[in-house]
Amino acid sequence: MGNRRLGLNLLSVTLYFISIWLVASVLARYSRDLGIDLTGISVIWSSVSLITLIMRPVTGHLADRWSSNAVMLVGSLLSLISSLIYLVAGDFPSLLAGRVIQGLGNSFFIAPSAVAVASSSSSVGLALGLRSMLISFGGVVAPPIAGLLADSIGYWAVFSLAAISSLVIAAMNARLSREAARSGSGAGWRDAFSDTVLVAMGLAALGGASLMVVLELVQVHYRDLGYGASVFGYFSMFFGASGLLSRYLSGRLAESRPVAVISTGYGTMLLSLIALSRWYEPPGGFGAAALLGLGLGLTIPAQQYVTIRWVPDGARNRAMALYAMGADVGRFSGPLVMGVAAGLLGYGGAYLLTASFPLAAFPLITVLSRRVRHAQG
Repeated sequence: MGNRRLGLNLLSVTLYFISIWLVASVLARYSRDLGIDLTGISVIWSSVSLITLIMRPVTGHLADRWSSNAVMLVGSLLSLISSLIYLVAGDFPSLLAGRVIQGLGNSFFIAPSAVAVASSSSSVGLALGLRSMLISFGGVVAPPIAGLLADSIGYWAVFSLAAISSLVIAAMNARLSREAARSGSGAGWRDAFSDTVLVAMGLAALGGASLMVVLELVQVHYRDLGYGASVFGYFSMFFGASGLLSRYLSGRLAESRPVAVISTGYGTMLLSLIALSRWYEPPGGFGAAALLGLGLGLTIPAQQYVTIRWVPDGARNRAMALYAMGADVGRFSGPLVMGVAAGLLGYGGAYLLTASFPLAAFPLITVLSRRVRHAQG
């Protein structure tokens, strides 16, 4: 039962992030083709994180009261609706509506899925590493598929495939939610607000900002340089492929050396963004993407591990909601700020300025090191 449940949860996560990557790989370009300017694209792109941020406390509470899979079922249905909206969207308001619904879906699915996976295995770090690796796998396979579909058939094919994926996920979580038991714990928000969780929130914000800036700006940058959608698909593929191994290793090493893994990851991200500011066109841009994926992959499972390791079981979804809220803040604010910076400094200048995000992580890592040593006794 345990292995089967873990496998189904991991498959559910894989399909969900394939759906996310399908949409993310073409949405900014599609917006540009509809005549929306860079500021409007930044609003569309960032809105999903704002909505997710607002809803995290609600979904974290519901997931601890009901079950992680019951909440994930709602998220998958909302993701289905958003894909159908993209399928018929033709202007700024309709695309923004789709992003709002997608943000609601992400808030119900993503953070609870980490707890669902961790609770399905006796090795929390390894399970989180596998989950994160499969998220990266979605980033490997989906962007090239999305680019080829958009170039050869049209954007509608990409959004249709994303909708089908969401439908399959909903069916799986409907079954898993019937099998899941409620927490039954008296733990609450006070248990989730630990010092370690708060520091992890800050780190998640910096990592989330770095990721979303690159995904948005490079997509539009390549379009403005005259490259086809498939070229950005390959950029994303290099990013995702490099994270496959690093995310797995992060999960394996998190239980013994989480802080060392996190600091190595942010150092690698810093180097990648400096490289991207100078060598953004292919093939140099692909190398920078691979370096960014490697670094980000090291940070995420280890940060998630320290987030839920020292909180009661009944507060895990709330703790993950707080962690994910940090990522939402970064994903929302980073593209908005750097979208303006790209207009003033050019794309290369915006990439270099984005390097300040991983640089700012190191004071927080110092604090986290003390918190972890204290928690480990």
